[in-house]
Amino acid sequence: VMDQIFGKATADFLYQSETRTAPLRTLSSFIREQEITSVDYLKIDVEGGEMSVLNGIEEMHWSMIRQIAVEAHTSQLRDQVSETLAQHGFEVITDLGVSSPMGVSLVYGKQRR
Repeated sequence: VMDQIFGKATADFLYQSETRTAPLRTLSSFIREQEITSVDYLKIDVEGGEMSVLNGIEEMHWSMIRQIAVEAHTSQLRDQVSETLAQHGFEVITDLGVSSPMGVSLVYGKQRR
């Protein structure tokens, strides 16, 4: 379809891959570094690394997150994310992917306070 819309040369250019190396750090290390005291809304879209990001939130920082939305790319990840959010005091609502042709789910959490 991309070939038809943009032409083969352009589609090939758009889909070229390149490997890059970038430093990683946890969300909690960023919160500490920036001296963040509250997070109104956190959106996580990391193409399969959802649990790595959530595991990088230290216990003391969970309570400062008021709302969270996590894009989950498999039903297993959706369930893991939902369980993790519930364990940290969030009311969880899940879009089971009906709005996505790829089956991507969105997991929403609102802190119970």
